[in-house]
Amino acid sequence: MQSQAPTFQFDPRRISFSSPGSFLAIAEPPYRFHTQGPLKDLPIRSGLFLRSVHGRSNPPEIFRLALFPDTGTETVSATPDTLRMENGRGGLVEICFETVTRLRIRCTGTGLQLVREEWRPFDHIVPRRDGTWEINSYQNRINLGVQALRGEIRVDAPWERVRCTSMTVDLLCPEDGPGEFLIEEFDRVWTPENEHPTFEDCQATQQKAWQTWRALFPVPAEPTMNAAADLAAYLNASCIAGPSGHLLRPAMLMSKYKMRNYWTWDHCFNVLAHWPAQPELALDQLLLAFDHQSPEGGMPCSLNDETLFWHNAKPPVHGWTLTRMRKQLDLPREVLADLYPKLCAWTDWWFKHRDDDKDGLPQADHGNDTGWDNASVFHCGPGVNTPDIPAYLVLQMHSCADLARDLGHTEESESWRARAVTLLMRMIEVLWDTERNQFISRKVIDGTVAPGDSLINFMPMVLGEHLPVDMAKAMVAAIMEEGRFLTPHGLATESLDSPYYAAEGYWRGPIWAPVLLLIVDGMKSAGFAEEAREISRRFLQLCARSGFPENFQAETGASLRDPTYTWTASVFLVLLAEEMRRAASLECV
Repeated sequence: MQSQAPTFQFDPRRISFSSPGSFLAIAEPPYRFHTQGPLKDLPIRSGLFLRSVHGRSNPPEIFRLALFPDTGTETVSATPDTLRMENGRGGLVEICFETVTRLRIRCTGTGLQLVREEWRPFDHIVPRRDGTWEINSYQNRINLGVQALRGEIRVDAPWERVRCTSMTVDLLCPEDGPGEFLIEEFDRVWTPENEHPTFEDCQATQQKAWQTWRALFPVPAEPTMNAAADLAAYLNASCIAGPSGHLLRPAMLMSKYKMRNYWTWDHCFNVLAHWPAQPELALDQLLLAFDHQSPEGGMPCSLNDETLFWHNAKPPVHGWTLTRMRKQLDLPREVLADLYPKLCAWTDWWFKHRDDDKDGLPQADHGNDTGWDNASVFHCGPGVNTPDIPAYLVLQMHSCADLARDLGHTEESESWRARAVTLLMRMIEVLWDTERNQFISRKVIDGTVAPGDSLINFMPMVLGEHLPVDMAKAMVAAIMEEGRFLTPHGLATESLDSPYYAAEGYWRGPIWAPVLLLIVDGMKSAGFAEEAREISRRFLQLCARSGFPENFQAETGASLRDPTYTWTASVFLVLLAEEMRRAASLECV
């Protein structure tokens, strides 16, 4: 897949401009008003903002970036190495990363204002004798140093008792040429440096890093598909943050735009996009979840550098992920030996802590446990036996069996294999509806069939070759029925004919990348390769048109929610690579 990476542009108002490893990003806020907390009544203006994606930073906006003076004709654009703001009269501001904590700014024919219009508790800016300034953004929990390498810094920050009521920092060009400035994030003490690489050197370093990264991914010949591959690769690179705090490894966040956390099933799809081309990075994404495994065997719902969230579980798709990984490139024995007890404990956790009636069939206490937060099957209340969780656990047990076998634990391997068969039989016994010829979901407390016509009931398709043939055929026929789940763009998560369907209903209609990949993978395993390819083809074309949002409107393909979501980009890259390998193999025949 080696190829020279083309330069591409993107709109930094919708797609965060950032650098791998950095917690700083530039974008337009994903919301205009804060809905809770001390700032709930204060509007956030439109425009580009310097933002912090640290977990402690709430809200993430630090400064609005504005050209100075304002001509009213500002345009913005970005490439992976440089963000540009132009005033339409020859004035240009360029922003580039020097390091993950340092932003370099070059102003030509115009100045740049850093504007903080609303008050926030204890915010202040301090002048230093060397001409630098230190900003304490208390609400963002971040410290910034501002330094003029060439030019002048002018500050207007009215003081009121314990804070600055507003803050404007002007970065002004000298009369004889461009101005150059540095903004640096620091934790405790800032020691400004006098020697820095040139702005051009910073750009060249970032561009080289981008070209090296881009060359690891498919380069389709079709222009729109290639542009989508560019964007997918950029999103995943730019959304890496850390290591820092609870992020013990470099973490690919779901987004540096809105969903600024690492969720412990989302990460599995990022693993697959980067394995085996970037095995160290991919393995870090897999292991980061297990870094915080509880003594009981559970994993946090999500995490960021500041906080571990334990309020829900997330689906056990880790065994499925590991099996897919090992089909391409096996892991070192020491890694397998480390993972084996962790995967076993995670599997057993579901039977110890999510099988309330002890019937051998783990349940979801809430939709969040399945990842399908508000799916129609949970309208009957908490505690639902959905067929997706046991399906994932069957595959995870087979993964545990494979690991045990390869580590020489023969009896344990046989035990895991037997448990997988038992769970599959139990799942079919309780959740297969012979009249409907499909799986259903039931409320744990009384066995009531859950409402709706949700795609979650067809997630056992992921079992592939482990499914009885007649069940697999029935599920494929239902999934491929045009206008039920299958749309021109992929798979709706609620049947279009269901009374629970909502065009922007989150998990009650919109297309989601991860479940589509799970179903496509299971179809291939069960022998329905052409059907799988048709779903994949539709999804690839959808991404080429609509980008990589959190989810898509099922009927129109419109982008919904967070517009830059890494698991969507990763699923696109996985399916694109598979399609290009298939095309290449056909050409060789």
